[in-house]
Amino acid sequence: LAVVPLAATALTNARLFQTLKTREAELQSSEAKYRLVSEAMQEGVWLWDVAADRVEWNDRLLELMGVSRQNWGGQFSDYFDRVHPEDRERMSRALNDHLEHRTPYRIDLFRLRHEDGNYRWCATAGKAEWDEQGRVVRMAGSFRDVTDHKAANDDLRESEHRHRQILDSIEDMVFTKNEHLQVTWANAATCKYYGMTADELRGVGDVEHNEVENTKGYREDDRRVFETGLTVERTEEPNCARNGELRIFHTVKTPIKDTHQRVIELVGVSRDVTKRKRELDGQRLLAQASAILGASIEY
Repeated sequence: LAVVPLAATALTNARLFQTLKTREAELQSSEAKYRLVSEAMQEGVWLWDVAADRVEWNDRLLELMGVSRQNWGGQFSDYFDRVHPEDRERMSRALNDHLEHRTPYRIDLFRLRHEDGNYRWCATAGKAEWDEQGRVVRMAGSFRDVTDHKAANDDLRESEHRHRQILDSIEDMVFTKNEHLQVTWANAATCKYYGMTADELRGVGDVEHNEVENTKGYREDDRRVFETGLTVERTEEPNCARNGELRIFHTVKTPIKDTHQRVIELVGVSRDVTKRKRELDGQRLLAQASAILGASIEY
């Protein structure tokens, strides 16, 4: 009679053993997949066992720092010691806020010392895991080198700043508009003429003090640029200044296209030709008067 329970126990143990083996195999497979994905990524990846202060790093992260696994200490402090002294407090505060208050951990730009002694610009993000008592169990994160990207952005900003200074130095009004026919940017001459800042002009379709008929003509030209993708030119375009004075401009509006040749903006250049027009009108009037007087003289 005692044989049956023993047989049942043996069967149960065998099933339990098989289940454990299956779970172990699944765990090993899962870990192998994790390592494969981790090593295949272009970003550095780290997994921090907070309680044991033990960190796993993928090869890409070590490669980005220029160190070999044999010469790497493996503690989180080893990584943190490489952070630029001016960035450490900011990163430490962000990490503590995440671990204590669960705020998002993301540093878009900080400096990390490479093995060659130079600092590289990097970005990192991570997320911790807490147990039921609210204690930090582990934390995982990613890391990438953005030095080249930052250099390209710096060059772009420098180029934009240089071109903005050039456009602000000329007397012609230069402005851009979007598909809604609203101002997106204006140079210093445009701001001075309208008596508004660039921020105040941004989003404006029509200035309040302009004549309705004038405004109607501007919008028709704007639409033509967006609809046809062609440049529109007005040799004599009337415009009212803030003080009510009527000025005449020579305006050219040119489409700005994306890589698919779709018009996404227009750039306008307006030159004040009021004085020249008055001079030409005066010359024409004088010529006409001379002709009339000449024809009426009896010798």
